[in-house]
Amino acid sequence: MEGAENRQKDPIVVSGRSHKKVQSLINASHRKLLHLETVVDWSRGVDFSKPPKIEEAGWLYGTSYWDGMTAEQKNEVLWLETARDVS
Repeated sequence: MEGAENRQKDPIVVSGRSHKKVQSLINASHRKLLHLETVVDWSRGVDFSKPPKIEEAGWLYGTSYWDGMTAEQKNEVLWLETARDVS
């Protein structure tokens, strides 16, 4: 039962070496926080003519539907996917 108890406490089980690496990444992420209020120039707005993510990350990428779309349609689909994902 000890193994089951450990899985409940720590749902992600990694080796000792991997645990050190993960802990190092967590610690580094807390050293310098990204303050979006100062890093992003919010007055510029959003440029919807540029894709929000790489095409390969699109759900339809690599399908015949994707191949049949224009560049503008692909860009719109990527924006719609992003909106869905963050809402």
